[in-house]
Amino acid sequence: MDSTLIYALIAGVGAVDYLMVRNLEFIMSVTSERILEQVLALPIAERAELLERLLASFQAPSDPVFDGLWLQEAQERLAAFDRGELASVAADEVFEKMKQRKHEG
Repeated sequence: MDSTLIYALIAGVGAVDYLMVRNLEFIMSVTSERILEQVLALPIAERAELLERLLASFQAPSDPVFDGLWLQEAQERLAAFDRGELASVAADEVFEKMKQRKHEG
């Protein structure tokens, strides 16, 4: 018994509803495959933008209080950097350390 049927039985939907769900599920699969093929044909920059938007769609709505706290933190870090109290590390160094850690662990 497939999981869609189990869900349908638990939810108490009828046989016609179940068939509609199964058909919709199949259509969505075919549609998703077509969309994927089209997306993979896009230039890398457009795929990256699309990916960023898709990932953003999974995030919960922002919380103004939380966003304000992060903005304050970022401003304080930038001010500390400008005063010479916070050092920076070149991206190449960071990525090299990440590679080393990956190979160690």
